Amino acid sequence: LRYPAPQPVGSGSDDAGASGMMVAPGTYTVTMSKRVDGVVTELSSPQSFEVVPLYDGALEGTSYADVASFWRSLEDAVRESSAVQTALSNALETARAMHVALDRATAPAGDLDGRLHDALQDLLELDGDLNGLRSKREPGEKTRPTVGDRLFRVSLGVERSTYGPTPTHREQLQIVADQLVGFRSRLEMLQERLRGLGVELTASGAPWVDGQPLPRGNR
Repeated sequence: LRYPAPQPVGSGSDDAGASGMMVAPGTYTVTMSKRVDGVVTELSSPQSFEVVPLYDGALEGTSYADVASFWRSLEDAVRESSAVQTALSNALETARAMHVALDRATAPAGDLDGRLHDALQDLLELDGDLNGLRSKREPGEKTRPTVGDRLFRVSLGVERSTYGPTPTHREQLQIVADQLVGFRSRLEMLQERLRGLGVELTASGAPWVDGQPLPRGNR
């Protein structure tokens, strides 16, 4: 029995087979229901069932509650990391589209071109800090561990084990949590900059860019 997958859902994604980490042993309830045209109707009363370990391990591990708590923390980190990754990718796409739109503006750009360039460079710098330098992402290149690298290694070590996380797993997850605070803050500031630049872009007579507020005609 597993929790739902924590990764974000895109408009074209198919996550039917995706799943999260396992649940802890304990008592759970299940209810059968149907959903038709957005209306959910219960078809049965709640039924209780027990989730139990398949077998006892040879080595004594940490408590199941502690293991499950770590899994939930890992899922939270994956959820936030995936959201930051997706939002950063969207911001980069928007910044590049804004450059194209600026070339089609009907009014002088002034210093808007330079500020758009600076915003794009700051986004690329954030991308490098979050995902590693693009020039070193080829197989065999030595790079600093990224958030994704750390989460992958932690997941690999604990997703099928009930012994509990090692001190290294806990340390790696804490590093990820600390890094995400900074990455998220930087991204939110850059998103705000792009919104402001988008308003100026529209005022310059440039075409509308996806993700920006809808333009209003002179009525």
